[in-house]
Amino acid sequence: MQQLKELDFLTRDYCKELTKNSEVFYCSESIKEGHEVEIYNYRLASYNDFNDNNAFELRGITFINYDGVWKRFLALEKFFNVNQCEAWSENILKTKKIQSVQNKEDGSLIQFIPFEGSAGKVFYAKSKMSFDSDQAKMAQELFDNNLNLRKFVLNAFNDGYTVIFELVSPKNQIVLSYDTTELRVLQIRNLDTGSYLKWDKESISYIESKGLICAAQQELIPLDELLNLKTSMQAIEGWVVTFEDGMKAKIKTDWYLSLHGLVSETAENLLIETILNDEIDDIIGRVQGEKLDFILEVTKKVQHKFNHLVVEYKELRRKYFQDFEEDRKKFATKHSKDRLFFAVMKELNTSFKDVEEIAEKRVKEYILKQTNSLTNAQLWLKD
Repeated sequence: MQQLKELDFLTRDYCKELTKNSEVFYCSESIKEGHEVEIYNYRLASYNDFNDNNAFELRGITFINYDGVWKRFLALEKFFNVNQCEAWSENILKTKKIQSVQNKEDGSLIQFIPFEGSAGKVFYAKSKMSFDSDQAKMAQELFDNNLNLRKFVLNAFNDGYTVIFELVSPKNQIVLSYDTTELRVLQIRNLDTGSYLKWDKESISYIESKGLICAAQQELIPLDELLNLKTSMQAIEGWVVTFEDGMKAKIKTDWYLSLHGLVSETAENLLIETILNDEIDDIIGRVQGEKLDFILEVTKKVQHKFNHLVVEYKELRRKYFQDFEEDRKKFATKHSKDRLFFAVMKELNTSFKDVEEIAEKRVKEYILKQTNSLTNAQLWLKD
């Protein structure tokens, strides 16, 4: 199970070595304000992928090179739905004391990372994997126009903390509807130890006194009552439960999942689409017996195939630009029969900094085309 207190092992070298031979975890490299930047994340991954590799922090963790010294910026660690896996089972979690229950906001994770420039320290908004996403740009605009927000983020950083927000907006709607574009404080985390500021009335009151908005705090009730409540609550995605030992768990309401179109369907073609949309987690915690075994088996196969094809796509693209020096004729002569050839050729004019996003998008399209009927999906899974 994840450890949140002992993070000394979590160095750039550790993350880099983990991704070196992995098709699940990867690193995106870029340059920002003259500094080398590495952001580590995962593609489609299971609980075992995280647990076996002690990789719960590889969910947007960032390293920045400041004059030869790589500085680590923690994000929000990976955690799971109640009953999604054995380590997050209701039987285990109900023995733990609950510290807080927050509304689960339906937006995009945002934090602000400092860069040293000629004018001093400058903070830039980062979504889970990018400084250049639409969500990061929206958050940056809010930051640049809000003195209270800038002061709070700077003071927190000077004290050794990073502030983790959720960006909610009518322009960034997922399922829930929001009337205004806002940054809501989710957590405040110590950058060295990984510990979190205790989320209670006192801390919320302090944050709000500085002119910021916090994710709503819910009444502390036993876990089994929350699980019953999720069947009747509406107009809310669910909750994030934090326990006294630092462990977190998600609970999503039946209303949200039905509105999201998530059902425990076992037709292979529909299951594959749900898995590729990274939404299967919300189903796994709600089924049992043979149906659960079947869904887990399909999930494992799809995750493996998807991750392998993304790596294959990126390697084929690399060959075009490096080995064949952008000679289309020679490249086509050698690789036109490769299964991802046409998918690669469609995206030759895109930036290298977007290669991971492009690869995942095109591979997803490729798999969905290959599995667009029940029969095709069943054959694809057997291949």
